[in-house]
Amino acid sequence: MKGHGWSIRSSAGALFAGTASVFLVVAGIVLSGAYFLIMASELDEELLEVIASMKPRLEEAGDDRSFFSAAVGATISSELETPMAWRLRGSNGEVLHSVGPASLLAVLAATPEGVGPLEVWRPTLTTRQTFVALPGSCKADAILDGAGWLGRTRIFAASMGAVAILGSLLSLLVGRAFGRRISELVTRVADEVSTQGDQVELSGTRTPGTPVEVRAVALAMEARLLAHRTEMERSQILVAGLAHDLRAPVQALLTSTQVALMEGGGTDPGKVLQRHLSEIRSLARAIDNIMEWGAPRHAAAAATSVAFDLRVEVRDRLRGEEEAAARKGVFLDRIEKGELAYSGSPDSIVLAIRNLVGNAIDWSAPGGEVTLTLEGRADRIVISVEDQGPGFQADEIDRLFEPFIRGVAAPGKRAGYGLGLAIVAAVARRHGGEVTAGNRPPKPQGSLGATPGARVIMTLPK
Repeated sequence: MKGHGWSIRSSAGALFAGTASVFLVVAGIVLSGAYFLIMASELDEELLEVIASMKPRLEEAGDDRSFFSAAVGATISSELETPMAWRLRGSNGEVLHSVGPASLLAVLAATPEGVGPLEVWRPTLTTRQTFVALPGSCKADAILDGAGWLGRTRIFAASMGAVAILGSLLSLLVGRAFGRRISELVTRVADEVSTQGDQVELSGTRTPGTPVEVRAVALAMEARLLAHRTEMERSQILVAGLAHDLRAPVQALLTSTQVALMEGGGTDPGKVLQRHLSEIRSLARAIDNIMEWGAPRHAAAAATSVAFDLRVEVRDRLRGEEEAAARKGVFLDRIEKGELAYSGSPDSIVLAIRNLVGNAIDWSAPGGEVTLTLEGRADRIVISVEDQGPGFQADEIDRLFEPFIRGVAAPGKRAGYGLGLAIVAAVARRHGGEVTAGNRPPKPQGSLGATPGARVIMTLPK
């Protein structure tokens, strides 16, 4: 895939080579400098060692030129590998005798003022000079040529440069191989993501030798893919449930209308309108749930709180559920306690109550009872809905308030799409409250409402 960003494959080699080059060059400079200083120190020590070994013979020779020449010449020819030259000076500084290569004697000058006997000074970069005081105010100047060790230093520096070049080339090859390996793994993961279909597990998490970082990226992408697939599956369930829940009332409206047309004047218009009104209310409730769930979370959270009386809102807006309970033969009881003034979103709270009551009616058998309790306490409002249906399965309770979770269909009812109770939980959280679900304690056999039934409690702090 082409782009304007940098590539791991090409950049890794350059990074490795650049880093290795800088390191090796700096190391070469440091080591070459250290080698130079060591060799210079050894040259100083060599000159002083030669002087120390010859000093007794030089003092014995004094200003005797022939004896001086023999003593110095023997030392130069037999003991030293480093070129050396000598010059004998009289008390007035005049040159009495010189021994050694002419090139060195040309460099050998009078010792500067302030330099004492056996103190080494450096006329040039590669030469070392000192003198020895002799009897009769004479002195012997000596100079040592270190051109050889300077050449060795240059060879050492050149060797370090060659090592730096070879090391950089090797680092470039290693870096490119490393970058190619990482690039292939990342590219493979990207290709699998683009072509995986329903496959969620990526090879980047299974390939032996995969770096930890690449494995972490692959695992994160696997998790993201799994979440995306789960969300898609839930969306499919939602769409299917919406289609079913919206189609059923519409189909009922069509059927009742067709029957009324076929029967002509023999159909009671009031009953037809009642059936239509019931189905329209079912449609309205489904649409309310869709709008509540589809509203942006930040917009819902930022909704302006309104002061209202929950008692009045429930009495005015639960007529549809009351009529549905009456048609089914279910007794809907409403209990109100305490002060029910509240500040929040009345539409959302009433919708949550309607979902709870409607769900309880759906699960109740004819002759059963649904109880809605509104209790105002000092610091909160407690809303509970109980029914005499079969109650909740133990393995369903922990998932009841998750969106798009299907449950077992109620007798004569469709399973739905698991959105109503999820909206109840969302409304409670949005108002800083909570919702819990469970089964009512069983009553003695033969007593009214002996079946355990379900109980859902929503608590809203004031």
